[in-house]
Amino acid sequence: MPWIESPYPHQAFARAADEALPALRPQPFAFDVWEFRADIPNVRSLHGLVDPNYCATPCELRIVFAPLDLALPNSKLQFLDLFRVLGIPSSFSNERVHSVSHSFGAISDQEGTNTWFHFLCKNISISNDSGNGPEVAYHRGADPLARDSPSHIRLPQADYSYLRSGFFLRTTADAGTTLACFGASPQVRARLQEFIAHSSRNDAIAEPYLLLDLIIDGLFQDVDKIVWNMRTVFGALEHLTLALANSRRERNIGRKMPFVALHNVAKHIVHLGEALDSCLFLIDSMIAEIDTKDSSNTAAFARMESGSTMTTLTSLTTTSQLRSSLLYRRSLFRSTNLRLTSLSKRVDNAINLAFNIVTQQDSMRMIQDSSSMKIIAAITLLFLPTTTVATVIGSQLFLSSFHSRWSSGRLRWHGTGGHIASSRSV
Repeated sequence: MPWIESPYPHQAFARAADEALPALRPQPFAFDVWEFRADIPNVRSLHGLVDPNYCATPCELRIVFAPLDLALPNSKLQFLDLFRVLGIPSSFSNERVHSVSHSFGAISDQEGTNTWFHFLCKNISISNDSGNGPEVAYHRGADPLARDSPSHIRLPQADYSYLRSGFFLRTTADAGTTLACFGASPQVRARLQEFIAHSSRNDAIAEPYLLLDLIIDGLFQDVDKIVWNMRTVFGALEHLTLALANSRRERNIGRKMPFVALHNVAKHIVHLGEALDSCLFLIDSMIAEIDTKDSSNTAAFARMESGSTMTTLTSLTTTSQLRSSLLYRRSLFRSTNLRLTSLSKRVDNAINLAFNIVTQQDSMRMIQDSSSMKIIAAITLLFLPTTTVATVIGSQLFLSSFHSRWSSGRLRWHGTGGHIASSRSV
């Protein structure tokens, strides 16, 4: 499909790397490789490789563990070389530039088939360092304010980190199968390692999508653990909210009610719901792609002779098992989604209870203030007559001018300000 690929591969990724700020803590670019070859009885592990051209050699089955494919200036050239060597299309890097939370691409070309998807999920880990019970461990790696404002306010139950990873699978007839994992979590890596140590590599060679099923299993363990962590953190907040609501002596519940913490918990749950929905969409897309491939393989199997169908029969059996496994993974994600839905309803109930309790206490305070005003008004009306009499009596009833000139006579006093006469008997 030549119209899909841009004439300038990964141009958006390179431009985003040029415009991005340098990483706060840049890590050296290095990747690990697990290889399966016909001439090697066991898996060969190579660690700390720095030259992407090593992956250009054909291999029956190769798994590459690379750093997270972020568009940063210090690792731009290394990622572009690795994209070129592995045959990764520009659509894969464009999804990272746009922080896509759900995607599934399956495109065939003249040499083989390319399949990829990205994973994005809110990261929640528990900390007990504060002494107030389990809390969300604070990570500020993805906080946009972390670089510009190192002393910005740390909010209760806040976290700015995410689990991010990308996976690319390429299958060709000549070069074999290559799985590239960018930023794979320890759970995903452990799941692949467990398969390699105890399973036959022929199953993955016969049905490469089996590797994606293992990745989804590792991602489920990550998401399910995060949901349980969120439930543990909210349990402490719910108990605090109920204790404050049940308190009869607390006079200022509004100051102690954890509104900010409850809001952050509700926000985390929204992000986790988005991650679970994206995983369910991913599994549905994979099942649809497998059904399409299965129909083609069944038609090819019907046209082949009975003596040369052993490999095709093995592939069909593995594909059928893979489809059943994906259906089971989908049921697990749905179970976790149901748990998250019930947790979301509990958070809503706690927020409504906290709001109603604080509103009720404020209303009682207003009623008490109104009663106080009535008492003051009654006292004022009761003592108003006495106060009025005292005011009238205490006022100056007789006015005189101190600037008047007075003169005295034998029988009369004369003054310019008035005339007072007096008589006496002799």
